[in-house]
Amino acid sequence: MSLIPCTGDCVYQKEGYCSLERAASRGKPEPASDNCVHYIKRQK
Repeated sequence: MSLIPCTGDCVYQKEGYCSLERAASRGKPEPASDNCVHYIKRQK
């Protein structure tokens, strides 16, 4: 398991780390996401 730091408002962010288990999700890179291709904005 890799520990990838993540502080973005992403559905995969948990306790400051990315919880995505495998690279299967294709989100939309946004400026606040550090250009992560797996970024999916969390719904409020």
